[in-house]
Amino acid sequence: MTHSPDLAPSDFHLFGPLKRHVGGMAFETEDDLISELRNWFDNLDVDFFRVGINSLLSRWQKCIDLHLICVLERA
Repeated sequence: MTHSPDLAPSDFHLFGPLKRHVGGMAFETEDDLISELRNWFDNLDVDFFRVGINSLLSRWQKCIDLHLICVLERA
């Protein structure tokens, strides 16, 4: 399945691993969920964020290239 290049990279980089982490867990209260999320974020390696931020460059370039193609095709 392909996705639009203008989707937020966090949709792919952040929410996939987060979904895998909390998948199947049950929380009795909202505070329990918040606590688990805070623990998860606190324990992420700094490289997790570096990789996500660096992936923005290629995604932005892809969007620019696609927009340029559309503009040139309309000219």
